[in-house]
Amino acid sequence: MGAGGAFGAVVFDLGGVLIDWNPRHLYRELFEDAGEMEDFLATVCNSAWNRRQDAGRPVAEAAAELKARHPDKAALIEAYYRRWPEMLNGAIDGTVAILAELKDQGTPLYALTNWSAETFPHARSRFGFLDWFRAIVVSGDIGLIKPDADIYEFLLASHRLTAAHTVCIDDEPENIEAARALGFHGIRFTEPESLRTALAELGLLRRELAILRIFEYIRRMIKAVAISAFSALAHEHRLQVFRMLIRKGPGGMSAGDIAHRLGVPPSSLSFHLGQLERAGLIKSWRDQRRIIYAADIDGTRRVLTFLTEDCCNGHPEICGGLIAGNEARKGTPQRN
Repeated sequence: MGAGGAFGAVVFDLGGVLIDWNPRHLYRELFEDAGEMEDFLATVCNSAWNRRQDAGRPVAEAAAELKARHPDKAALIEAYYRRWPEMLNGAIDGTVAILAELKDQGTPLYALTNWSAETFPHARSRFGFLDWFRAIVVSGDIGLIKPDADIYEFLLASHRLTAAHTVCIDDEPENIEAARALGFHGIRFTEPESLRTALAELGLLRRELAILRIFEYIRRMIKAVAISAFSALAHEHRLQVFRMLIRKGPGGMSAGDIAHRLGVPPSSLSFHLGQLERAGLIKSWRDQRRIIYAADIDGTRRVLTFLTEDCCNGHPEICGGLIAGNEARKGTPQRN
């Protein structure tokens, strides 16, 4: 039995755990209005429709069936699989680092994923870390899908695993519940740091190393967030949007209101909002048919922390004047 004592293997989900897959990465480029995009992904190319392809239905059949029901959306439906690789935003680096440590320790690694057999080769060729798994069970290959018990039992039987000695990691609560019902030790994935802590508690990663890695990861992520934020703000319209949303406060503004205030075409605004949201500077939520955008205060605070953590040669009180200066300007009209 490998590292971890009681546990002989670790099973990873892929999408949402190791790979950042989201159809919005593509459709933000195809829709001028974010609300219309969300409506399309909720009522046309929705998760239930995609799930049938993950279970084995041919993508050509799926697209033809949907285009017959929504002929006015034919081009958008066609793009779902024709431009599918654009839905892959990249690897989730913090989880890949954990996977690498488990591999280096000799822990047997497996993957269990809901994924179309026709699109999985795109991911297989792009992400080299997929070669670290002893086996990858793809739902579309076998016609079984999570959270059905049959796919977990297929994994156990095919690779001579015992549920009680196997850790299962997934970002979907219903998949974790199904795995636990069969005797797996389930870990719900939310972020790499908490996964690392959970694996350390099980003895699958060294606790002291896990703590060190968490701090290293947080520092790297804060730096990456800051760089991404600076890049996002290095454009006149995005800087104007961000300052407008900061002033607006937590209630936010609709995309239409922002476009009207700035005089920016909706197609361009959708791109700029996506850049700011991916940089962690703004957040969005649905309000009936509208998408509301607001400044992400936590994300902004992380950037400011990065900028000022070592300020003034160890005397941060010297920077108090910066905040005081902002206070003094309150009540003075500000330009965008």
